[in-house]
Amino acid sequence: MDVKPSDRLNFNKDFVGRLHKIKVGVAAAGNNVETDREREPTEKRNNNSRGFSIEAAVVRIMKQREETSHQQLVTETLNQLATQSKPDINVIKRMRNLARTVVRNS
Repeated sequence: MDVKPSDRLNFNKDFVGRLHKIKVGVAAAGNNVETDREREPTEKRNNNSRGFSIEAAVVRIMKQREETSHQQLVTETLNQLATQSKPDINVIKRMRNLARTVVRNS
């Protein structure tokens, strides 16, 4: 059925659907806060899983530029990964050897 600009629509307040409504309570955010001791292993796991995307970004940058300063490499990597997450700068610094290998093998 197509609705035309000349059609007139009315709200039926007596309508009752056959579907059942269920109210779901919202979990309180304060209950799930990690302590500092719990947060450290979580951050380590996250950094390890992000390592592949960091490596890929470093390889892309080094293949484009072939030569760049370390600071420029870190800045460019952070810019590329800004939409995904903010990686730990120390993880990027560890990728220095990878960047050297990429340049040598190109």
